[in-house]
Amino acid sequence: MPSSTLPSERIVPEGPWGLTLITALVLTAVSAMGAEAFVRELGYRPSVADTRALWSYHRGRVYAEDGKSIVLLGASRMQAGVSLEVFRDHYPDYRITQLAVSATSPLATLKDLADDEEFVGIVLCSLSPSALQAGVEPDHSQERHVAEYWEHRRSWNLIARLRLQFIDSRFAIARPQFRLRPQIRQLLMGTESAGPDFMVTKFDRSQQLDFQKIDIEKQRARRVGGTVQFFEKYIPDTPDREAWMEAARALKPSVEKLRNRGGRVVFIRFPETGEHWRLSESHYPRTQFWDHLAESTGTPTIHFRDVPGLAHFECPDTSHLDYRDTDAFTNALIDECVGQNVLPKPE
Repeated sequence: MPSSTLPSERIVPEGPWGLTLITALVLTAVSAMGAEAFVRELGYRPSVADTRALWSYHRGRVYAEDGKSIVLLGASRMQAGVSLEVFRDHYPDYRITQLAVSATSPLATLKDLADDEEFVGIVLCSLSPSALQAGVEPDHSQERHVAEYWEHRRSWNLIARLRLQFIDSRFAIARPQFRLRPQIRQLLMGTESAGPDFMVTKFDRSQQLDFQKIDIEKQRARRVGGTVQFFEKYIPDTPDREAWMEAARALKPSVEKLRNRGGRVVFIRFPETGEHWRLSESHYPRTQFWDHLAESTGTPTIHFRDVPGLAHFECPDTSHLDYRDTDAFTNALIDECVGQNVLPKPE
């Protein structure tokens, strides 16, 4: 009786499979190189997603021997307004770490560094007066970034995500808008691609804003409109000055902890222009608020309007610097920090 049992081993036809595999890999690589060259010709640049995983990676790199660590805190003005390359040129022996997070208050991260007894270094903290307004911090806090760092800093999931972001930082074709799902969504919704993004985020978390790539009038109106909504939601017409001063004094313990370990802290008011500056000044006149910050915190402060090298910059959207200005701005900021004995004189 004939057996109905099928052969347990699959017969693989003979052929030059090694050559076929190599050919396929070469064709794939050539296609990827061609696609990369094409999208770069269109004006796209590599950019990574600014995730809490990436922030956590850099938070874990603030430690350096002899306290040779410079940490940048703040929100989008610090993240996009400072050139890390310029800092590295001036301080090649220092570890420079960008921990600013767009649309957030840096107070939670400042406290975290102060409470971390293993950290010794220099903290440059961009701060807007509204960050000390009661009610702003809970909705715009960096606490979730800090919590994720301490909870997942050694997890394999974090490492896997970082590997993907490391690839994203080198290939423009890896940007989200070139993936299949966003393309299908655009087709279904009948929307058009916005074109090259004016903001690029590097793996070191520094950002570059190229305002020549967008309609600056629309962006300016959007930025001012968002600021008006923020003030209407969080900021009273007449802020409570004593409550603000109390919040400022609450920063002093963190400053003292850092200083007692050999570190230094400076609070910096980054440039604003046009309507954005008028809104800020109308609610928080600097003579009543900012000018008292140094005394309240016991540490130096820098206001852009007090420093000629910082005061002349124009913010295209009234709130941020174009990337073409960041080198000059960073050089001027370093000079002022050296003059106030916050940073050592570059060798």
